[in-house]
Amino acid sequence: MQVLQNQALLRDDRSNCLSVTLITSAGDYLKFIQRSYDANGGLEGQRTPLKTKTAIKIRNRMVDDLLHGAVLPPIVIGVVPKDADEAVALANLSEGGDIAQLTARIEAVEPAQVAIIDGMQRTTALLEALQKNKSAIESRPVRLELWIGQNTNSLIYRMLVLNTGQVPWDIKRQLETVYTFLLKEIKQKVPDISVFKIDDRSRRTTSSEYQSSIVIESYFAFTARKPNVDVRERVAEDFARLDATESAADSANLERFIETMALVAKLDAAFSRFVVPRASAQDDPVRFNEGRDIFSVRAAVVGFVSAAAVSIYGEPGFEFEAGVVKQNSEHVSNSVTDLAAKISAFTPEQVGEFLQLEILGQLLSERTGGVGDFERAVFHRAFLSAIKHGPALPSMLPCWRAH
Repeated sequence: MQVLQNQALLRDDRSNCLSVTLITSAGDYLKFIQRSYDANGGLEGQRTPLKTKTAIKIRNRMVDDLLHGAVLPPIVIGVVPKDADEAVALANLSEGGDIAQLTARIEAVEPAQVAIIDGMQRTTALLEALQKNKSAIESRPVRLELWIGQNTNSLIYRMLVLNTGQVPWDIKRQLETVYTFLLKEIKQKVPDISVFKIDDRSRRTTSSEYQSSIVIESYFAFTARKPNVDVRERVAEDFARLDATESAADSANLERFIETMALVAKLDAAFSRFVVPRASAQDDPVRFNEGRDIFSVRAAVVGFVSAAAVSIYGEPGFEFEAGVVKQNSEHVSNSVTDLAAKISAFTPEQVGEFLQLEILGQLLSERTGGVGDFERAVFHRAFLSAIKHGPALPSMLPCWRAH
């Protein structure tokens, strides 16, 4: 077997990432990752330690092995540079073989830009072993593999590929792994959006506020190009993984999803101009009482995003050429932006008349079984119509009645 001269660096041309391998001490590694842990951008916010009896038993055995000098397989860490200049600097240090300077520079990046791709349970075992016997573990060597991506999308692609097929993972957990990166990019590019974390108890009080789980599910709907996907079914889940992996390989896909979330926020803000006085709202506790109630419903956000994806890429199974996709994307953006501008020019009372909330409420109240899927399908069809007609809509009535 020939041993290659370069032992530290490989370039992944498929996902445009750098793979850098290194050995450090367990103590230094845990100090490095602790910054992300404290900021909920690394361990805690991504994949919690498995709590099944089998998992706990295996982890306890791993802790015992570590205390007796075992060596762990490499832990894979994802790093997203803060900008293009930083990406070039890290690439130069990697290709120059200056691993010490590279790691020092990575340690200085924002915690939310660093996350564990593969090795959550091993890291948990290291933490538990360190607590049991610091002197025995702190100086133990740990092998790391750093995946340095030029953007969030490349890291998402790598994470999905690495974790596909592992039993404890479903598509939502895979997306939670990249949750920090995804939300950070949305925050940077759509500052008007506020996203609550999965464990936050915050409730939506105004437009453009969404639970992170809704954003994650919307990304799932965007990649699958349909509003209803049952991730509990293995076959559907496997296809969804394939769709998500292939979509993530397209460098423009994540950008279009973020642009779509920006359109959700625009339309949400326009709808939310219709406000009902608090006393009136209490006297008439209907589900859709004012404008912001529409996108307070998970099905509405997911339905809009899936409708946008179909409008851009076509229904599942269709593969448009890049030029057609670009043209469709521009149409979706212009149509929704113009519609939001039209509604924003109305008085609040006119917005209420335009929304036809009573019709929406009646429509959704007709179904008693399979409510979640039914509502997603209703909003998906409604927003397909809204995107198609844009500012030409006389009201939302044609959308609510779309079939």
